[in-house]
Amino acid sequence: MITRRTLSTLIGSALTTGLSTHSFAQNTWIKSRDDASDILRGYQSEYLRVPKIYAAPKTEMELTQALDFIRAKNRQFAFQSSGHCFAGFSQSKDVLIDMRGFNRIEIKDDLITFGPGVRVQDLNRALTPLGLILPLGTCPTVAMGGYVSAGGVGAWSRALGLASDAVISFRIALSDGRIVNASETSNADLYWALRGGVASGFGALISITSRAVPFSEARLLTFLASGNAKDMGRWLAGLETLLTSADQRLDLAFGLASHSDDSFVITLDLTSLADFETTRDFAVEIFNLGHMVGDPKIVEGDLSTIAPALHPAGYETTRRIHNSIYTQRRLNAQEWESFLHEMGQAHRAVAPLVLYRALGGAVEEGQSGAYAHRAAKALISISARPKVNSEAKSAYPSLHRLRNKLVEFGATGMYPAYPDRYFENWATENWGSNYARLQKVKAKYDPTDFFHTPQSVRLPA
Repeated sequence: MITRRTLSTLIGSALTTGLSTHSFAQNTWIKSRDDASDILRGYQSEYLRVPKIYAAPKTEMELTQALDFIRAKNRQFAFQSSGHCFAGFSQSKDVLIDMRGFNRIEIKDDLITFGPGVRVQDLNRALTPLGLILPLGTCPTVAMGGYVSAGGVGAWSRALGLASDAVISFRIALSDGRIVNASETSNADLYWALRGGVASGFGALISITSRAVPFSEARLLTFLASGNAKDMGRWLAGLETLLTSADQRLDLAFGLASHSDDSFVITLDLTSLADFETTRDFAVEIFNLGHMVGDPKIVEGDLSTIAPALHPAGYETTRRIHNSIYTQRRLNAQEWESFLHEMGQAHRAVAPLVLYRALGGAVEEGQSGAYAHRAAKALISISARPKVNSEAKSAYPSLHRLRNKLVEFGATGMYPAYPDRYFENWATENWGSNYARLQKVKAKYDPTDFFHTPQSVRLPA
């Protein structure tokens, strides 16, 4: 088991070995062990890979030099923008390319150009004074490279669509050394693939240009409910019934945790871009479902006020193991109760946390990109933090049993941004019927499979 005390020594020895093997005097993208230490903290020790070479390019030229070196030396590598890959795919024991240096934000009217290292909180801070918003996620430290190119489900998805829906163009470095733009009018097939197909399988993202929309203020109401499996099964079915006719300007997400075999707590966030009356009326309907613990917490204001309240403090995503699934219809009370009983059984081993995000609205209305789950009713993430850091692999069977319970009720598919390293049918689940088309794009732009991760788009057989 790797501890924080030994981490610095491990990084230092590994980097020293890499640096002493090659002559890097003119390569400004090679950085020191002190620069590398912070990006390797927070992972399950099973996933942690200490790189021999730590590369941190900040310009197109430095990135090109790093890729040329990797190609010439036939080295293995991985990209990392913020390191939020739950399965550890943004780790490498050979060369790690840290893209945090690509963190510029340029704004011209409603067009926002930003690097893959820009984080959610960076964009929110830049856009708030201008009265603009992009459809983003809730975790403030998630960077845009992986998030946008995986589709980008977030707090405003029902109202504004996916993060990838707002993209006008990408700038990307390819395996043959070219740097190209991908848009509706230039490399349109690659533009399609990068909106849901995950960029790390096609090239090195340099920048993304998206179109923002006007924004003044929003409302966030947080409810807390608790009860046993039978009561919460009815509660969840009632909530989904409300969603059937809900205004698409209302976004809804909840976290579901078990305190024992038959005791559950739901923390529900209602995020609204709707008017006061529409928000109030829907909030009353939620409250009338019963089993509430106190009154809802209400936050109103611009993004600088709303965004920090959307993410639980101290929630370390990379210390949790994850999988995901999409529901294709609303579940009834008996189905939710059955799922909760299964969750209660899993509580004994891994204390799972279920995160539910309602979809539909602008997500379903969108037609573009490789994202394959437009018709889904909700995205459900199932995660756990193993009680011992080195027991990640042993905890996956419990998560798979929970996921399989939802499969019994017609749920299917996986969100590419929530990879499960022990799930075999990942390609079909991530991209469905879009996968064959993605493989053709892969063959055209990366015919040698230079860019790949354990679960990126493969070349055609």
